[in-house]
Amino acid sequence: MKKDANKPQEANIEEIKAQELRPEKKQRDYAKLLRYGGFNTALIIIVIIITVCVNIIFSLVEKNAGLKADLTREKIYTLSELSNDVIGRINEKLVIYSFADDNIQSTIVEKTLERYTAANNQIEVKVADPATNPALLRKFSTSSATVSNGTLVVTNAAEDKFRVITYSDYYRKTDDGVEYVVLEQRLTNALLFMIDEEPTTVYLLSGHGEQTDDPANASAVQNITDSLQGANFQVEKLNLITGGSNLKKGDVLMIVGPSSDLSEDEFNTLQSFLKNHGKLVMFFDPSVQEDLTYFKALLDYYMIKVGSDVVYEQDSSMRTELSGVELVPNLSSHDITSPLIEGAVNVYVHEALSLDYYAPTSEGIEQSALMNTSESSLSIPVEDYLNGSYSNKLDSYLAEPHCVGMALSVRDSASISGDAYTRIVVFGSSEIIMGARQNSEGNQSIMVNSVSWVENKLDSLSITAKAIADYSFVITNLASVRVIVIIVIAVLPIIILGTGFIIYRRRKNL
Repeated sequence: MKKDANKPQEANIEEIKAQELRPEKKQRDYAKLLRYGGFNTALIIIVIIITVCVNIIFSLVEKNAGLKADLTREKIYTLSELSNDVIGRINEKLVIYSFADDNIQSTIVEKTLERYTAANNQIEVKVADPATNPALLRKFSTSSATVSNGTLVVTNAAEDKFRVITYSDYYRKTDDGVEYVVLEQRLTNALLFMIDEEPTTVYLLSGHGEQTDDPANASAVQNITDSLQGANFQVEKLNLITGGSNLKKGDVLMIVGPSSDLSEDEFNTLQSFLKNHGKLVMFFDPSVQEDLTYFKALLDYYMIKVGSDVVYEQDSSMRTELSGVELVPNLSSHDITSPLIEGAVNVYVHEALSLDYYAPTSEGIEQSALMNTSESSLSIPVEDYLNGSYSNKLDSYLAEPHCVGMALSVRDSASISGDAYTRIVVFGSSEIIMGARQNSEGNQSIMVNSVSWVENKLDSLSITAKAIADYSFVITNLASVRVIVIIVIAVLPIIILGTGFIIYRRRKNL
């Protein structure tokens, strides 16, 4: 058979064509890869540029508008509505000196001050190293406060008026070991001090066996004084016999657990004071056996009735585990209690007399119950409580809700004054501010808020402190530990390797 002589020649031609096309294909593939790689590179560069720009923009917004997120559980760095109200009133230059070694502030100071400066550009923060600014240390140190590392000084532009906040003032620790951050309280009150007029005087009544006169209560009295001074009140003791004439319109009188009664002249002095738009905050001591006729008559004139019974709480959710007379009452909505309600802060009331009020006789009278017990709380006669016989007769006492704290205001319709009110706050227990729970956040706040309310200084209401929570991550379950180990050692590496392999295969098939 005759062979086809053209076959080898055709094969050679095809091979030659294939060889000619091979470089062109390689060139096209290279160009494709180059385009793809260039696109990816450009995309990465664009994403990086956008990310950097977004970070810059958000950093500027955070710095100038105070929009940083507070991720702490207790919102330690978030300013309260009261603080923002005070900051909004500032229309003059104020300076906050932050003294910090090597100009490195603590986190809590830096983040808190950022909120203040962002809220009002009239507030300026200056960080100063104590070691290199001895003149400032001497200028702002006082007999009661020495400026050092961690100290904050709030002052005006002329630096002729200032308030010192030491590092120890940032925190308050209760007797049961709970530590609170009170830096916002200190800063806001210092700012209020700078823009306020002369502080109001709070007089602690003396001369009737008041608990504030007992030397054994010196520590509690100092706590009262510190808290009120921190809210821009002056605190002085007042004996009506020797200094009753010092009481003037606008002053605040505080009476804490008197054990003996007023004289008739003292009663008349206090009645005249209250009628002249006086302000009164009073705490009763249920252990006092004297009737205190004139003290109760003073309140009776304003339709407040002080009972002769001690409140015993049977509802376990509204008392402590210690005793039925260790009350944790419900707080009713009022200017005095609202900050505590919003902060879910309890007030502890030990041994309280019940309070009641008569129906108001005019439209100018406003009565408000501040603290109430449950419907199952009992009314125990003081005599039974003091002799201890009540414990065997609980079934014989009437169960009903009781008020242990109330507020009253009386408007003077004949006056054109802007604050033509008599304001009174009464509590059935002096242990609120003198007893074992005196340092608790709620007890301190209810006292300061009461004084602020009667004085109509709502911007001095106590800012709720924030408890320092333990954020430790503790794993007590062995099975949970094993799961975490497997995830970290095995699962995550497999996911990473698998992702890398998929990317490799996709790029190889391009």
